[in-house]
Amino acid sequence: QPEKLNIFTENLSSEKMAVRFEAPFSGIASVNFASTDIISSRDVIVNKGPNEFVVDTPKGIEPGFHTLMVLKRPVSKGSEHLPQFALGTHWIEVLSKKRKIDLTVTAKKKIRSNETLTIEFSTNSKKDVFFFPKHVAP
Repeated sequence: QPEKLNIFTENLSSEKMAVRFEAPFSGIASVNFASTDIISSRDVIVNKGPNEFVVDTPKGIEPGFHTLMVLKRPVSKGSEHLPQFALGTHWIEVLSKKRKIDLTVTAKKKIRSNETLTIEFSTNSKKDVFFFPKHVAP
């Protein structure tokens, strides 16, 4: 059974991002960035414990991409260790400003059971469309 890798990323600039994870053992990490296809791939030698490396941030891939990682500890014939594997994935959201909707919801914090609940919505969108299911009280 492979171990789990918890992968974290941080944008360092518009061009670079840091990939961080805790390796359960030393080995070789194969790192892939993928959306509908593999964007890039590289192998990194890692040590047991916390690891970090910097990569170029893939561009123009909306709504985002996956970071996929396989860590393996290779063994040679006669080694006392069995091969080990660890797997991890992390979704990185990439949305242009025009695709992000800022939504503000305003309502009274307390209402009485005989009052009508009024909720106000506002967005940065030029066209607001809301769909509300019809609620029928029992």
